[in-house]
Amino acid sequence: MGLFGKKKDEKPKVKTINIITICGNGLGSSLMLAQNIKKFCSESGIEGINVEAKDFSTAKQTNADFYVSVEEFTSHLDVDSNKIITVTNYHKKADLENTDLINRINSLRSE
Repeated sequence: MGLFGKKKDEKPKVKTINIITICGNGLGSSLMLAQNIKKFCSESGIEGINVEAKDFSTAKQTNADFYVSVEEFTSHLDVDSNKIITVTNYHKKADLENTDLINRINSLRSE
């Protein structure tokens, strides 16, 4: 333990980032997207991510740091545009690499 009760090698706590993925029913496509986001963040060294798949109606009523979906849904969200990340395909993890998700997470954590 260190001088003030913390272990010397203990990492500082990381702010949890809440992400909601959206599709019509909140089951298939958004669940696949959520899994891809978790994997993408893990491979990018990003920890402390909470990702939930939801249907559009529920997602609109839920507060999150980011909302990720295809344009069909993101264009109808009534939230700050900085919280919206649009992908072209639910199922391709490579589409996440074309977004600035990692930069936005890091930016939010540095605030």
